[in-house]
Amino acid sequence: MTVQFKIDGQMYADFLKYLFPPQEDGTLQVSMTHGLGVLFALFAKESIIQMPPPTGASVCSLNLPDCKMTKKLKNRWLYFDTHSTYLLNKALKAYFAIDFSTYLQLGEGVHKKKDIIEAYIFSRRLINTDNLESLQKKAYRRELTKIKFIVKILTRKGKYINESIDRSGIQSKKN
Repeated sequence: MTVQFKIDGQMYADFLKYLFPPQEDGTLQVSMTHGLGVLFALFAKESIIQMPPPTGASVCSLNLPDCKMTKKLKNRWLYFDTHSTYLLNKALKAYFAIDFSTYLQLGEGVHKKKDIIEAYIFSRRLINTDNLESLQKKAYRRELTKIKFIVKILTRKGKYINESIDRSGIQSKKN
């Protein structure tokens, strides 16, 4: 049971190849033991006519496993509608963000951020050089967000401390 899936970017396509290793013919073997595999099986739709395949650079063929969920889809033409493709891409991006954040946090304080990002790229087989720059930007934006959050908390604390000081007994000296 093969279905075509259009991915939003090449980096996510490479990540999907990491999650579901390609077979000899290039199709990705989806596993039901993985959360995304279950989502692919849930969102696959059957058609009475063959649907035109999606076009673009990041289109991959997914081979869905034979299981209870996909039993009714056997020997049918399968496709993902526009909304399903959108939701699956969001799920793929969320899974990627969680995986990247976890990997980044595990190496923080032990290695340089650049080394961690490069190790992530090579471990996930995201070899494209554009990915390094985008991941570094993503890590930089995340750090900037953390810093802004901490500044916001400390600013609130400072205001609270300033407002709670009883100044009624303090007189200023004027010369």
